[in-house]
Amino acid sequence: MHNKILVISLIYLFCLKSLLLYGQNITVRISSDASQISNTLVNNTPISDQLDIPVGLNPIISNKPIASSSTRPGIPSTFSPKVLALVPTIIESGSPYAVNTSYGIPSISASFTVSGASLSTGITVTPPPGFEVSTDNINFSSTVTVGGAGTTGPFTIYIRLAAITNAGAYSGNIVLSSNGATSVNVNMPNSIVSPAIINVTGTVGKTYGDVLTNTTFYYNTPGFTYDLAGFRNGNTFYSITFSFGSGASATAPVGTYTGSVTLSDLEGQNGFLPGNYAINYFPVDLVVLPAPITITANNVSKPYGTALTNVPASTNFTVSGLVNNETIGDVSISYNAGAPASSAPGLYAGSVIPLDAAGGTFSPDNYVITYQSGNLTVDPPPPVIEYTGIPSMLQTVYGTPSTATNIQVSGTNISAAIIVTPPTGFEISIDNISFGNTVTLNPDAVGTVSATTIYIRLAAITPVGNYTGNLILNSTGTGNINVPLIGKVTPAALTITALPVNKIYGALLAGITGSTAFTTVGLQNGETVGNVTLTFGYGAASGDPVGIYNTSIVPSAATGGSFNASNYNITYIPAAITVNQASLLITANNISRAFATPNPTLTVTYTGFVNNEGPTQLTILPVVSTDALFTSPIGQYPIIVYGAASPNYIINYLPGILTIYTDPQNIKVPNAFTPNGDGVNDLWDIKDLQYYPNCTVEIYDRYGQHLYHSRGYGQAWDGKYNNQPLPFGTYYYIINLNDGTSIRLSGYVVIIK
Repeated sequence: MHNKILVISLIYLFCLKSLLLYGQNITVRISSDASQISNTLVNNTPISDQLDIPVGLNPIISNKPIASSSTRPGIPSTFSPKVLALVPTIIESGSPYAVNTSYGIPSISASFTVSGASLSTGITVTPPPGFEVSTDNINFSSTVTVGGAGTTGPFTIYIRLAAITNAGAYSGNIVLSSNGATSVNVNMPNSIVSPAIINVTGTVGKTYGDVLTNTTFYYNTPGFTYDLAGFRNGNTFYSITFSFGSGASATAPVGTYTGSVTLSDLEGQNGFLPGNYAINYFPVDLVVLPAPITITANNVSKPYGTALTNVPASTNFTVSGLVNNETIGDVSISYNAGAPASSAPGLYAGSVIPLDAAGGTFSPDNYVITYQSGNLTVDPPPPVIEYTGIPSMLQTVYGTPSTATNIQVSGTNISAAIIVTPPTGFEISIDNISFGNTVTLNPDAVGTVSATTIYIRLAAITPVGNYTGNLILNSTGTGNINVPLIGKVTPAALTITALPVNKIYGALLAGITGSTAFTTVGLQNGETVGNVTLTFGYGAASGDPVGIYNTSIVPSAATGGSFNASNYNITYIPAAITVNQASLLITANNISRAFATPNPTLTVTYTGFVNNEGPTQLTILPVVSTDALFTSPIGQYPIIVYGAASPNYIINYLPGILTIYTDPQNIKVPNAFTPNGDGVNDLWDIKDLQYYPNCTVEIYDRYGQHLYHSRGYGQAWDGKYNNQPLPFGTYYYIINLNDGTSIRLSGYVVIIK
């Protein structure tokens, strides 16, 4: 195979590549690990030619002729290539020059070139601190990589000082590096970043009277404004100190104080470093501006018909805005419309004009003066109130208005109503009919009040007494016009009459404080008397006999109510006490007797005697009788009483009853009853016992316990003890008739259920 070269792996012993030979020039490509690859011809004849293969990913033998010879007659043979490794190399060309700039501005760029051979990777360019690099002189960064594997370049590399590099000197090596290649250092000459320049100046103004003290102003100080150019890289202003010289005091006059303000200690923020800046402080002028003041002329008024002339030095003004306790001595005042005597009444706005402030302790140069005009008021002609007539003295009795006296009232130039007011105790009217506490007289369109009659009198309600005072006439601008008045009120006549009293013989009347038992005549003005004191004479005692006691009730000391005693002459009229007969009841006492026995003594009972009196007070004793005879049958007979007499008593009579009853031996006492509630024989009913009203009935049990007692037997026993039914059994009774005999009934009674 003279026209083919076989590349055989000695490790795996198979053909890696077969190459056809076209002519005498061939190229053999061998893997990167050439030490483990050899070319072998079939007859193992060594080839003497040495082939150099570059080291890399693709070692190449290029354009190496293999010539024919006796030893290589074109038949296969074996040859051993020698692989020589090629070293990766970085090559720089040119030297960058020093570059300078100021903080915040990138410098101009220097440049050099770089290339490489037998490289496995590109070339990385790393500048020293403070610098940045670029391949297009536009886009700069802290490092760049150029080229790739193999032979690369040349490339132009640009280098400059970065804008963010702090002020200072910077130099060092630019390092060129690639994988497997020896790094190359390119010297970067000493380059300078100068501080950025900030020129600080300003303007300071203040108003006259203000005080300035040395102050540090901050970016956020209210009212402080700043416009500082020259900060770089996002640095911003933070603070600055102002120191003030002449012109800073409150009394420094208006003007410009050149260079009076010193600036210092500028501070920044957001990355600000003082070393990055050269700060130039320039002196600042302090301008003291005039303070504003306002001078206002006082309002002026003048009477109608008078004239005003200009005043060259007047203190008729007010001022606001003066500082340092300064004063203004005077101003000139000139008058405009309204000043002539002929000017009509009214308001002339802005007619009082101040000018030319002077004097005092102030200096006009230190102020901007605003003059404020005042108003001129021309007052109308003065109002006049007149009256004619002299009021006569007035007199009346309390409760009756006096007759009226009068005056005539008129007015001119009146702007408001004339008010007429009487003194205390008097009342007034314009028609002598309707009186009150005030009268209003209204002017016409030109301010005239025509003559009007004012009637004056003492009021009905005016208390007793002497009255003096002034009737007052008043209107706006007139003051009080006083008209003297004199009056007198005398007491009214008042009669207080006690009411008569009727009482029954035996009753007692005691004196009364606060009594309303009276009548009045003569009270005035709807007034009332609350009460009086009543004193009682004969007829008031309980023992005073029946009769009429005139003038025995004496009233006095009226008080209370709505009246005032001092307004009256009081006459007290006494009244009579009438003592009427007391009522006396004479009652015939009920009595009884047995049949065919004599009548008992007839007696009476008296009810109604007073004063511990008794029958002895009777001038005639009563007569008591009955028509029952010894032989009258059993029954009841009236007992009549009559004929008594007494001057102090009205006597009434009540008859009694004489009862004739059977013999006590005939009273039948039941020995049993059945108190079981069936309505039959429920009570122990003893017939004829009712005729013995004084009898007593006693019930006992077998042990002698007392169970029942009754005086009289008006209600029959129901077989109960303490309101509880007694049990079945035998009980024992004793009945005393108490009829004047010694008869007693006794025995037993059985309760049956």
